[in-house]
Amino acid sequence: MNPSTVFDAAICVRLVTTFAHFLWQEAAILALVAAAAGLFRRASADARYAVFLAGLFILAACPPATYLVLWQAQGSASPPPASVSLPPAGSGAAVTPLPLPPNAPVAVDRPSGGSASGSTLDWRRYAPQVVLAYVLGAAAMLVRLVLGLRGGQRLRRSSQPLEDATILTALARQARAVGLRFTPAIALCRRVAVPTVVGVLRPMVLLPLAMASQLTPEQVEVLLAHELAHIRRCDHLVNLLQRVIEALLFFHPAVWLISRRIRIEREHCCDDTVLAVGGRRLAYAESLLRVAELGLGPRDANWAAALGVADRPSQLRGRIMRLLCGVDQERIGLTRRGSTTIGIVLAIALAGGMWLRGVAAGNAASSQPGSVSTD
Repeated sequence: MNPSTVFDAAICVRLVTTFAHFLWQEAAILALVAAAAGLFRRASADARYAVFLAGLFILAACPPATYLVLWQAQGSASPPPASVSLPPAGSGAAVTPLPLPPNAPVAVDRPSGGSASGSTLDWRRYAPQVVLAYVLGAAAMLVRLVLGLRGGQRLRRSSQPLEDATILTALARQARAVGLRFTPAIALCRRVAVPTVVGVLRPMVLLPLAMASQLTPEQVEVLLAHELAHIRRCDHLVNLLQRVIEALLFFHPAVWLISRRIRIEREHCCDDTVLAVGGRRLAYAESLLRVAELGLGPRDANWAAALGVADRPSQLRGRIMRLLCGVDQERIGLTRRGSTTIGIVLAIALAGGMWLRGVAAGNAASSQPGSVSTD
């Protein structure tokens, strides 16, 4: 299949130019988000969560806004076709050629594909291939998202009804404490290792089978409060939108870096809610540690973790340290890996900016007529 016959060439060129602009745009936004996160280091988790979430939404708005600007600029820059009035046929009017002095330069319009600008504009012929690669990558990411949603439905169907009156009473009490107007459904599932919220329109809390028998009532109650806080904050809906943005902007590491920080701060926000409704810090940390111990055994693939709502047992360490020490142990600033990522992003952005500058210079050169001297 030839992409040039499937995609419109002009649209492909605008899309590739949009992707190139997106490199420096994301680098700039990532730097601003990192600076803002540093300023909010001592602020609440809700404030940092808002900073990172706003940064992700701004990133998502950059490509369509850039494409719209390019489309409008191209439309306004296209001059109307010039009209030349010719005498009617048979009128007998003679056309007298203008005399040219000897050795006068003659202006000749060079075609856009000439050798003078061909090296600069060669990238346009590869624009359909670039767009095809992007479409295939985004489609693969969206398929992964759909599989995760279907996996959550399978977890829901494979769950067992929970009939423990103590847990049901604790669920209703914690739902009122966190501010929910309804009590969500709850069930037991052998395929989850940690408490998990599944479902988009009708969220359900799934508990591991071991929780009903190997945790104390207080431990179960604080863990329920955490999952109910996710539902009250509509994290399952925000996370779905976050996953869609990741799928559409999969090619830039800044999206994944900010998205990871969103998930970390989201868990911190719910942990703070648990403490605000009466959970004891030490008891809650012990509950998370116990859940991590129970989750070390063999288990099936957790499709809900693929949706980013449930964190894996390996991700509980930072939350436990935060609860015990009272401060965030994970650096809000850039780690060594984050610094490397920023360096790569800046290098790509610099290369993209130089490429765009060369393209603009080539377009300016191709729009001017060349002068050919005739002897």
